[in-house]
Amino acid sequence: MFLVSGTKRSGTSMWMQAFVAANVEVIGQAFPKRWGDGALREANPDGFYESIYRDGVFFGTNPHPDTGEYVRPEATRDRVVKVFVPGVVRTELGFIGGVVANVRRWRDYEASVARLWALEDRQRATESPDEPAPPRLPGALEWWAENFSLLRDHNQRGYPLVIQTYEQVLAQPERYVRRALAAWCEHSGRSCDVEAAVAAIKPAARTQSVAQSEGVEPRIAQVFDDLYDAIERGITIDGALLRTLVATQRELYPQVTEFKVQRARRMVESGGPPPPAFLLAASMS
Repeated sequence: MFLVSGTKRSGTSMWMQAFVAANVEVIGQAFPKRWGDGALREANPDGFYESIYRDGVFFGTNPHPDTGEYVRPEATRDRVVKVFVPGVVRTELGFIGGVVANVRRWRDYEASVARLWALEDRQRATESPDEPAPPRLPGALEWWAENFSLLRDHNQRGYPLVIQTYEQVLAQPERYVRRALAAWCEHSGRSCDVEAAVAAIKPAARTQSVAQSEGVEPRIAQVFDDLYDAIERGITIDGALLRTLVATQRELYPQVTEFKVQRARRMVESGGPPPPAFLLAASMS
């Protein structure tokens, strides 16, 4: 499969809309569950195009937990599916034909995901008023944890990765959409409607542009900015920058991990479905 990835609110739905416009076969519904009827529709009025595989293609989703259907890699080779970064890391390598991923400015992401959480809370208040809001990792830390893990996973497993910033796609859709579709065409051996895909990119849909944030201390904020800048410039991440990124990961990892452990514990204790990370950890214990 060809995976569309990134953090939430980084343009993953935008990419799926572009692939749909290009007449590429995708996995996922425009509005899964009841997202087309409530507040969440405001987050992506043109569709989310998500499926069970948003959490990855691994033993927790394949075979399908409800139907028992098992999907083999060769049956999905030419299809495009939206998989958020943690799911890419979980996905079995045999299913990854390539990945296209966006990285958004971390301050904008922090503001945008806060807006998404507010929409989720509004929809929950309507559909499940007795259900509490889930624990949420602070936006800046989530941005770091996911983007660092994607770059590390790509370096370790070596699958094809086309990566750029969200802002670059909005500013130059012709260039970046054509590049992503070229990668898909090379993977699948098929042609697609590039012009329609470019037209599906809507810069006006962007809702957040934030100059300041106190989500992390200035020293850490500079590291986040340096990582974003390296991706935007398309430079190799090595040398002093790589050492700084690794040191920052070692510093932030305990805080992120502790939050995830506590969140998984609360979900299981409340009787909810175990999160994918919990399933993966349990399988390795």
